[in-house]
Amino acid sequence: MGEAAIPPPGRTGRLHRRGLLAPFGYSLFAGVWLTNTISNFGGQMQAVGAAWLMTSLTSDPKIISLVTSAALLPMLLFSLVAGAVADAVDRRLVLIVAQLTMFAASALLAWLAVEQAVTPAILIGLTFVIGSGFAFNAPAWQAAVRDMVPIGHVPEAISLNIIGFNLSRTAGPALGGMVVGWGGAQASFIVNAASYVGLLVVLARWLRFEKQVSLEPRGRMLGAIRAGLVHVAVATELRRVLIRVTLFGMALGALLALIPIVVRQLGAGPDSMGLVFGCSGGGAVVGALFANNLRLRFGMEPVLRLSIALTAAGMAIIGGSNNLAVTAAAEGLTGFAATLGYTLFNMVMQIQTPRPLLGRVMSIHQMAALGGLALGSWLWGIVADPIGVFHTIILAAVAMAGMLILSLTMPLSSLLAEELV
Repeated sequence: MGEAAIPPPGRTGRLHRRGLLAPFGYSLFAGVWLTNTISNFGGQMQAVGAAWLMTSLTSDPKIISLVTSAALLPMLLFSLVAGAVADAVDRRLVLIVAQLTMFAASALLAWLAVEQAVTPAILIGLTFVIGSGFAFNAPAWQAAVRDMVPIGHVPEAISLNIIGFNLSRTAGPALGGMVVGWGGAQASFIVNAASYVGLLVVLARWLRFEKQVSLEPRGRMLGAIRAGLVHVAVATELRRVLIRVTLFGMALGALLALIPIVVRQLGAGPDSMGLVFGCSGGGAVVGALFANNLRLRFGMEPVLRLSIALTAAGMAIIGGSNNLAVTAAAEGLTGFAATLGYTLFNMVMQIQTPRPLLGRVMSIHQMAALGGLALGSWLWGIVADPIGVFHTIILAAVAMAGMLILSLTMPLSSLLAEELV
């Protein structure tokens, strides 16, 4: 890879042609995007295997919901430190160590599954380790986008990253369901472990052949964390995003945690579970594709209100449905609407944050977004025990609809384009 693969940080420079696919004109971004998407496919296949295995090991919704919570809880515990590390250490090293951690935990889970030695505690524990690797990976990965493309292409690169992830959510679960139906949960775990290899190779080549991207001078860890917290505390727009994305995730967590039980109670198998997950991913791809265009045409806040209303509607349909096809279609709707909202929140955070603080601020955003999902998954799992899964999802849909109040009291600006000039 040549030196042109990494544009001068913080400068627009000469851009490739405009358009959603423009970031692919930078070979480094294209290589990382492709291998990361393949790795995400493996992760989605493992998610189906883990969900199916856990519902086979226990029917207790509190325990089943802990799988989701264990995957997301590290965001609450480690995000602030991960963001400070992403700004102080070569981000490529952070990415490699995080990916190696996830690879090792996935390989161990695959081996234990082959030996039929997986218990609910082991599954939850290794899921937590994988989530911990992801907690350190995410802020470094999001901050590294501006090391791979000029700032003028950052919105497109953000959309492409979200599209790549959700492409894996579309086909990955369906493939995962087929793999689990053919070879059991252990087969999906083996495929996931293998999927890390390509990304590790690309990251290692980037580390070897490209000079280190200049970062903020290293300082005391607590001081670095404090600087990130102070910035989001005084920046009104960022503070509003953090509040809203946390509450959004807490409501959505019910669906994330309880949908495997819904599929089981509808009498479906692992292939159908993969199909339902895939519909959510398909809707999410559409949401990521159109998020920026909808924002430019209608404004930030109207599109966010649409996102909230459609997410609540999809959740209510799932909570009231006893038909698998209707449930799958509603998952597609919620995938579209929720990703629409998350993409816009992400754009605000990335574009309006100074580059030296980007890793820390994105880690705080990550903590809010995924930590909200983790707390919501755990809390709604407790609620589902006495009142039932379907009633719980309907109650969560009502909570989601209540988010419309925040769109009136904490509106966000539509003028992100000014940050790109």
